[in-house]
Amino acid sequence: MQNKTLEEWQILRRGKSSDFMIIAGITVLFLAVIALNVRLIFQITSDQTEEIGRMQLESIRADFQDVLTKAEEATIQMALETEQSLREDNTRQKLNELIVNRKRDQIALTGGVCFNVYAADRNWAIIPDFNMPDDY
Repeated sequence: MQNKTLEEWQILRRGKSSDFMIIAGITVLFLAVIALNVRLIFQITSDQTEEIGRMQLESIRADFQDVLTKAEEATIQMALETEQSLREDNTRQKLNELIVNRKRDQIALTGGVCFNVYAADRNWAIIPDFNMPDDY
């Protein structure tokens, strides 16, 4: 076994220095290609991750804007219905029923994630599911 190892080293020693330079050059070239590929893969992955993030943010923004638009529409509709009821001189009981029904509808539409629906004036307030203190 030692003889074989000794022979291998002797073969390496007898090699021309130009052979070693070629091997070293090829090794450096391969290392350079590998380094460039790693950098390119990192850049592509980084760009893709950034683009996916942008698309997800845009989707979230669109969903949020849709929710806000629906909430604004519901608020305007509620205000119009309340104003119409007040113009018709409906009793507070009818107005209370209108507000309670509107809140129930909003809870059904939003899957239970509804903000409170209420109507108020300087002298009165109708707030469903709210035990109003006397000094409120």
